[in-house]
Amino acid sequence: QLILEEITYQEPIYKKHLLPSNEKIKNELVLETMDEVLNDFIPKKVKILRPVLAKSKYSEKLASMIDAGNYEGAIKIGKKYLTKYKEAQKDYAVYYDIGVAYEGKAWKYTSSMEEQLKNLKNAVEYYEKAIEINPKDETVNRAYGEVTEEVKILEDALKNQKLYQKQTTKELTTEF
Repeated sequence: QLILEEITYQEPIYKKHLLPSNEKIKNELVLETMDEVLNDFIPKKVKILRPVLAKSKYSEKLASMIDAGNYEGAIKIGKKYLTKYKEAQKDYAVYYDIGVAYEGKAWKYTSSMEEQLKNLKNAVEYYEKAIEINPKDETVNRAYGEVTEEVKILEDALKNQKLYQKQTTKELTTEF
């Protein structure tokens, strides 16, 4: 036996007094657009409190310095360990913690986006070395992924700023 089912759709009825005004819609669209444009030119600074890995006598010293906010000191000591001690060269936590120190330095002490980008690229480099030694560590892989994404965002923002400056300079010189 054949069953026939009929489906009907009812058009929604809008109550005009409940809808936002054209002015409110325009204002919201302008704010959203400005937010997107500003994000293209000025990335938001994000403070990430990344955990340190105090897994050896070398990385314990670095971790305590990083926790104290001494990023520059941790970088210097970490690099010294890597050149002086062969054991440290095989310790992924040392490379990771140097990466954390560069990342902390990028977010706390940099005065320009170029300097911030340089420090974040250094962090990525050390995270990569840590991954080469211990590719299965989730903490290291997460840090590498997050900082790599931040590097891309900063590179895009700097590129957009330079394009805008070039375009603005060109427009100003053609007007005179």
